[in-house]
Amino acid sequence: MKTLTISLARCFAGAFFVLTSMFCLLAYIPYTYLFLVKEPPMQWLIVFIQYHAVLYWICFTLSLYGYWPVRKSRLAQAAWSIQAVCGIFFTARHYIPAIKNDLWAYAASLIVLAPVLLAALADAFHPSPTPADTGEKEPGSFSFSTAAIAGVLIALISFGGSLAGGNLKTLPLSSRVSWLELAVCVLVTYLWLAIAAAFLVNVAWRIVSRATGNARLAGIIVVSGLLCLALGLAALAFLQNSLTFRGWPAWLYSVAFAITVSILSYAVFRPALMPESQIKAARRVSFDGRLWLYAITLAVVVVNVTSPTALKDADWNGVIDGSLCFLLWVFVPLSMFLLRPAMKVYSLPSLLAVALIAGSVYWGTISTAFLWAKALGTTDGAVARSMESYALENTSFGFARSLLRAREAAEACGELCQTLRQYANIRNAQAPFEVNLVDRIEPGPDRPPDIYMIVIDSVRRDYVGAYNPRVDFTPNLDALARDSFVIRNAYTQYAGTTLSEAALWTGVIPLHAHYMRPFSRLNNLEKLLRAEHYQVAVSYDSILRQILPDSSDLVKFDLDKPWNEFAMGPSLQQLESFMEGPARDRNRPLFFYTQPLNVHQFYRGKRTSPKREESGRRSALNRISLNLNDVDAELGDFFRYLKAHGTYENSIIIVTADHGDATGELGRLTHSIIIFPEVMQIPLIIHVPEKMRRTLIYDETSISSLTDVTPTLYYLLGQGPLKNNRFFGRPLFTHTREEMQQYPRNELFLASDVRATYGLLADNGHYMFTIYDSPLKSYLFDLKNDPLATNNILTDESRRQYQQRVSAYLADLAAFYQYKPSGEITSPARAASLPGAKMK
Repeated sequence: MKTLTISLARCFAGAFFVLTSMFCLLAYIPYTYLFLVKEPPMQWLIVFIQYHAVLYWICFTLSLYGYWPVRKSRLAQAAWSIQAVCGIFFTARHYIPAIKNDLWAYAASLIVLAPVLLAALADAFHPSPTPADTGEKEPGSFSFSTAAIAGVLIALISFGGSLAGGNLKTLPLSSRVSWLELAVCVLVTYLWLAIAAAFLVNVAWRIVSRATGNARLAGIIVVSGLLCLALGLAALAFLQNSLTFRGWPAWLYSVAFAITVSILSYAVFRPALMPESQIKAARRVSFDGRLWLYAITLAVVVVNVTSPTALKDADWNGVIDGSLCFLLWVFVPLSMFLLRPAMKVYSLPSLLAVALIAGSVYWGTISTAFLWAKALGTTDGAVARSMESYALENTSFGFARSLLRAREAAEACGELCQTLRQYANIRNAQAPFEVNLVDRIEPGPDRPPDIYMIVIDSVRRDYVGAYNPRVDFTPNLDALARDSFVIRNAYTQYAGTTLSEAALWTGVIPLHAHYMRPFSRLNNLEKLLRAEHYQVAVSYDSILRQILPDSSDLVKFDLDKPWNEFAMGPSLQQLESFMEGPARDRNRPLFFYTQPLNVHQFYRGKRTSPKREESGRRSALNRISLNLNDVDAELGDFFRYLKAHGTYENSIIIVTADHGDATGELGRLTHSIIIFPEVMQIPLIIHVPEKMRRTLIYDETSISSLTDVTPTLYYLLGQGPLKNNRFFGRPLFTHTREEMQQYPRNELFLASDVRATYGLLADNGHYMFTIYDSPLKSYLFDLKNDPLATNNILTDESRRQYQQRVSAYLADLAAFYQYKPSGEITSPARAASLPGAKMK
């Protein structure tokens, strides 16, 4: 029992300090600082931040208890001293709740890891009776059968999770027979990977054992080294791929994280697996030591099977799913080895023969699948696409497939990768001059109309009846559309909120940064509202707190709730109360902005009217349509309120979204990090006063974007003429065709809001090209004939042409803002030479 409590104490303390380190690292990265640190979407993260000081000292006490057996070690003493100093600093300064996005956050992420590593090393170097004392110098080999059983179990567990979660809907599976065909392909993949891993471990063990002369020490070095390598590569891949955090800081943290967690794992498992008083044989451990590991393994298995159903779309970028997958891959093989601890004796030719046979079975099965697994496809290419679709929905299989197909997974990454990365997630990006849509803003002679801007977070265009006749749960939005302009070909230029919301306010394409400073130099919507003397009322979300300066004149709603509880109903209720109260200055026009999260994957508020689920004509409404039905009902009430007060026909009402969302039906999930039509296409409905509407024209065939909203407001309020610049939005309406032709557009530049992923919407929306930096992949879709973007038509020639266009656009945008990747300022002459570039 004592060994179990020691292991648990080390485990909980180590996990807390590692989590603290990760939190500090996320605070250093601008995107996650805004999204996860300052506005945490999960309740447990809020508790972690609020009570960090208390939790710190509890875990410090657990660390003292867990490593008390090695208290005389100077490493352990140094670890406790560092932890005590850090604890005093964190407590006195309230560091975690008030952490800033600066270099100190990165330094803290490394400092917190140091004592965890030192304490674990103190235990690793602590002498104790071990199997090495038996005098064995030559190792046996890990059993191939044990590895194969572990591989089969992992395959069945992950496949069972997919079946339980209904995650096979994108594949052509219609019967148990077709499921069996997919299961066979999945099974041979895991079997080959397990045999290959056992082969590599056994060969490496032999080499290291002969070099050290100690079989046990060699085993520890090999297993710990492989675990460390896997952790380091996984951490580096996540930082580079998902967060575009790169360079030596990413490498340094990945190495420190991997070494710390690997040595910590050894320190956690050692007392339970080999308590000194119960060692009975060289490779046998006590039943008590194994029992709690079996219990953990069982828990990991249950969570992996149930998580696809339980998590649904609440997992940000697959972080939880990936972590669970990693635990499954660690604990299942470990438990199998404890159940079958006997080592085998294989000759080197035997090792090679088993590996060759397993590889032949794998390649033979997969290469002939088009003959016997026709449900997956009747050609090699069709089978490969089906396997890729399943890999996108099953993290475990996706990781296994990427390991086996590493050479085929990506194009060669060289100078192009660096070009993409050096212009993404720019730290401390500066706005060196005023970026103005017009040369001069002056108040108009007449009182401008009230403006209500409603940006429904994550709403896809095909979920609104004005765009999709099969939708029957947005009747009020459809009614608004009938007496408004419905922008048929509207896109966001950013795949996520943090940059798309900012771009809407600027009306221009900024650098890929969170955010350019001072942001007021770019904030053209704020300039317009200030010039026209609007009284501004906003749902003060986490993005507006960064880009809209706080002032006594700014009316702020929703200050008492986290960002993922912002809802349409409460925001409109606060607005109506304000409009009827004494704080409303009726001598000034009103501007209102809200971005309700009802439809977002992380929304945690309550549904406003659950009974509305029964009122729709659709027999099956999913989460998105149910919550959007609530939003629609609340908007309907608000529109009736405006009509009752005689202000509806004298107001500009804009209903749009910051981006869409991939919800799995095409094998694609989430937003932020991917560029596909369902993420980039958005609804955009603009209601203008009748006297304006009669004189305006709109070209519904041209592509439009969120950056066009602010220039359109400039035009409607009589501010102009608008500058014609390739990086600026354009007015969606004009009074004449000739005027419309002054703002030509044939393509849109697209980007992720978190990683170095870019795209082009070319030939007026006919083609969508996208490029991902890590691994480097490119896609070209013919949206005219393939609107769902399921068939990549990229050729070598089109890849070269589009990649050059993307690189040139990034370089020109950087030159316009006088930015160099090194942080230097380019010459103003270069910026001024770009088409239409005029600095004010």
